[in-house]
Amino acid sequence: MLKDLQPEEKKAQTDPIMTLNKRLNLIVCVFLLFAGLALCSATNVLPVNYRLLQDDDEKQREEIEKAAKKLRKQAEDRYADGVYWQAAVDLILILDFYPAYSQKEEVIFLLARSLYEMQMYEGADALYRHLLRSVKRPRLVAESILGLQKVAFQKNDYQQSLKFYQVLESHYTQHDGIHEARYFAEQTYFNLQNYNLVHNIAAHINKKSAFYPFARYTSGLAHVKKKV
Repeated sequence: MLKDLQPEEKKAQTDPIMTLNKRLNLIVCVFLLFAGLALCSATNVLPVNYRLLQDDDEKQREEIEKAAKKLRKQAEDRYADGVYWQAAVDLILILDFYPAYSQKEEVIFLLARSLYEMQMYEGADALYRHLLRSVKRPRLVAESILGLQKVAFQKNDYQQSLKFYQVLESHYTQHDGIHEARYFAEQTYFNLQNYNLVHNIAAHINKKSAFYPFARYTSGLAHVKKKV
């Protein structure tokens, strides 16, 4: 019940893909890639000869950056509009045609978020773990850990979700997403019927956070549950 109350978690669009089980996630990802390639061929958005560009050519690098940046902006807009499928297609196009793009890690991160929104948790999990192995920027590391916490929560793997949360509390309390992490931890403890910890975590969620009113609601439910 509480999963339906998650703030700023846009519901994925109604699509047959949502009914597929996790064993089909890889097939779907491949389909996304080929759908993107078909779109490219039909619209001539990406010249095929970009695959042949040399990294030591400054002008060509600038062209790659410009083209990838434009496609990334389109993906970000589609993600903001809740069109996660098309956003994922755009992001896969960038990874396929512009592997030398300087902001590739940001592209992978947004792709992971898109897969999460489409309930493709196995794919999102794999991308977040890839980022943890390859990135050094604290923001992306923290965001990836938060992503893994949320994925584990959605898969009802509550103990694993709490492990990721504890890493965030130990090392990334200044991270912008810490209150979202606390919100998911609060829900996790609620589902585990540990109502005392629900109250404790709710007390540490900033009142200015978008998650605060939802956390208060969960805390109120926990108070009622304790009395039943």
